[in-house]
Amino acid sequence: MYLNGSNTFQFPFLHLDLIKAIRACKTAADERAVIQKESAAIRTSFKEENNDARHSNVAKLLYIHMLGYPAHFGQIECLKLVASNRFADKRLGYLGIMLLLDENQEVLTLVTNSLKKYPFFEKVTKLTMIAKKTKFDKLIFSLTRKFSMNTVI
Repeated sequence: MYLNGSNTFQFPFLHLDLIKAIRACKTAADERAVIQKESAAIRTSFKEENNDARHSNVAKLLYIHMLGYPAHFGQIECLKLVASNRFADKRLGYLGIMLLLDENQEVLTLVTNSLKKYPFFEKVTKLTMIAKKTKFDKLIFSLTRKFSMNTVI
């Protein structure tokens, strides 16, 4: 958590180290400082297109979001995780989309349009996620019916 026993934090953190650093903060100002520095490190990693750290950074970003800090800059990274071939990346990407997007986000259109290129079970997962976010039951029902009629199980 600390670098060489000093009072300076080491950035960027692993997700468990980030949690420990935030819990070790004595004041709200200290917590904000840790969150701001880690958010800056995450943004830098996203700009560098660091695929190896994307999963970890999105996980940290979701924790930061759950604490009430802004994390909207990770929406596109969640879409990139969904496009990954690894199941763990897809699962975290879907979770991130559910937490970071609301029905007014333009990125939700990208998620909806990406339904066409995934197998049926992923389409059902995405439709469930969109239904939770948009609450347009009629749209979801019609999309589900359209996909189930075109897909042989």
